[in-house]
Amino acid sequence: MTAINGIARSNLSDTYKRQEREKSNLILEANLLKQQGLYPQAAHKFAAAAVIEEALAHELVQTNHSDKAFFHHFSALSCWTQAGDLHRALLLGEMMLQTSRLSIAQRERVASYLQTLQQRMTQWMSQWTPELAAAD
Repeated sequence: MTAINGIARSNLSDTYKRQEREKSNLILEANLLKQQGLYPQAAHKFAAAAVIEEALAHELVQTNHSDKAFFHHFSALSCWTQAGDLHRALLLGEMMLQTSRLSIAQRERVASYLQTLQQRMTQWMSQWTPELAAAD
C-alpha cells in the first residue's frame, strides 16, 4: 500500500485515514477561503484542522511512529498560526522542541518558525491597544 511520509498506510487505523482526509480537506478549504479574503471562516477551518493534526501526531506516537509525528505536529503548528492562535502555536512549538525525537534539521526548522512567530506576536501586541470604554 502507498506510504505517506514514510508510513505504510496499511499499518494505520481506519480512524487515522479518515481523519487524515478530513484535515486535508479542511486545510484546502481554509486556503481557498483565505484567498477569497474570508479570514474568519478560514481561521475556523485552520483551527479544526490543527486539532485533527495533533490527534494524528498523537496516534503516530502511540503506534511507535514518533519520528513521523513531526510532520503532523508541524502542520498543526502552522494551522494554529494561520487560525490566529499564536499563543497555542507557540506552546505547541515549545513542546516540539522539548522532545528528543527531532533531528537537527527539524529542531532548527521549528526554532526558526517560533522565532518568527514570537517577533510577529511582539509586533502585534505592541501595536494593538484596546479601546477603553468611555467613562460615564
